[in-house]
Amino acid sequence: PELPQSQYAIVGINNFDYISDNGIHGDGTVAVHVKGADRSTIWHLIADGLGYFEVFNPLTQQYLSTAANSSLGDEVIMTTSAAGDRSKWELIRDRHTFKFKNKETERFIGTYAQTETGRPLREVGSLGIGIRWTVYRIMQPEAEAVPGNFERIADAPDRNDCLYQFGDGFKRALAERVGFPA
Repeated sequence: PELPQSQYAIVGINNFDYISDNGIHGDGTVAVHVKGADRSTIWHLIADGLGYFEVFNPLTQQYLSTAANSSLGDEVIMTTSAAGDRSKWELIRDRHTFKFKNKETERFIGTYAQTETGRPLREVGSLGIGIRWTVYRIMQPEAEAVPGNFERIADAPDRNDCLYQFGDGFKRALAERVGFPA
């Protein structure tokens, strides 16, 4: 990563999944790996000047982080504000890929070799499966943040909260909301 406000897609080399937060806003939202790219798979890599990066999603305005007192195998989560060393990642080059190592836990982002889309990202050891990622710079306009509730459309109690949804159930949920058969 060379430019502070550049946008990136982070893609796993084992199953070509993208790192995403599913476009869901809220502390503790689980970060996942998904098959298709959308605006929730666009990231900023913000350097701290000491060799670490904050991984920031401009759509939901959240940071990739680890939970307080997390342990090996725990889910990687999203936080609405940078959580100190839990939100800092060292990008370790491994030939043409990177490994994302957390500053506080010293564990890596991995997939546990789960190939199904939408599965949680996990904190894994250095020999974990699914820890190598390709970082692609995206050459398109900035993904704008939109105020509102980013909960999944099928779970939203009010139609006004249903403006954004990313994932496999979007069309089904939209059809249900407007009264068509799913």
